[in-house]
This record gives sequence, C-alpha cells and structure tokens, in this order.
Amino acid sequence: MRVVVGRWLYRAAAAAIGVYRFVRRPTIHGVRCLIESDGRVLMVRHTYGPSAWTFPGGRRRRNEESPDAARREIAEELSLDVPRWTPIGQVRVGGAGEATQVVDCYWCADDRKPVPNAIEIAEVGWFPIDAMPEATIEGTEAMARLLSDHQASVARR
Repeated sequence: MRVVVGRWLYRAAAAAIGVYRFVRRPTIHGVRCLIESDGRVLMVRHTYGPSAWTFPGGRRRRNEESPDAARREIAEELSLDVPRWTPIGQVRVGGAGEATQVVDCYWCADDRKPVPNAIEIAEVGWFPIDAMPEATIEGTEAMARLLSDHQASVARR
C-alpha cells in the first residue's frame, strides 16, 4: 500500500512540475549517473514521467553541488553509496518553448548490486553502452556518447 501511494505521489508531483515547466520554462539543473560494471551501464525506468529508460539521477537541490547531488540521488534511488564520481561532461536538453535542462554527467565503476527504491524506480537493467534500449528519454544518447568518449580517453592513456 505504501509503495502504491508513494508512486501516486511521485506521479502527481511530476505532473505538477510539468505544468510549472510549461508555464515558466525555467532552466533546471540536474545530474545523471553512469554506473559501469563488466562493460555494461546501469539504466532505470522511473515510476513517474515517461515510461522510458535513462541513467539514474535527478534534479539538484538549491545550493547543492553536482557531485553531492549525484551521491544523494544514487543513495535515494538505488541504495548505493558512491563517494567519488568522475565528471564526464554536460548535456543540455529541451529549450525552444519548454524548460531547458542542464545535466551534469558523472561516471563510476561499481559492481555492487543496486537495491531500487520501489516508490521511485519501476525497473533497473544493465546494458552495453552500444546496445541501449530503444525507448530512452531525451538526452540519454548524448550522455552515452559522453561515456564512450570518456572510455576512449582512458584507453588512450
């Protein structure tokens, strides 16, 4: 029962935020976390918003630094404590009549099994970076390219 009510509240909040974004068109700052293990990257489907795959993460809180937001979001969504993240770039999503999202992307290698928060996360999956699911939210492919570029730069060292 708690999970059902929690999911309903997340969906209602997501709808309200969507209306606010449509009316105000703010710039939203967030983070996405690309967790890699054995050549695969962790992706999630949230219980709210579009029913598509993305990398875990979310919005930064007021005055919160991006690495702190990455650590908090992963702890909340997947019960993982990742103390150090490697920044791999930034992606801008939206604009032209809708809210602009500025997403800081972070990477880590971690082979621990995530424990998804059932209220917020509908499904988790591990995918090769070059074979992600077809249904992904806007910006996910650009984030995957950042990871590929990061992997290539590490391989050249």
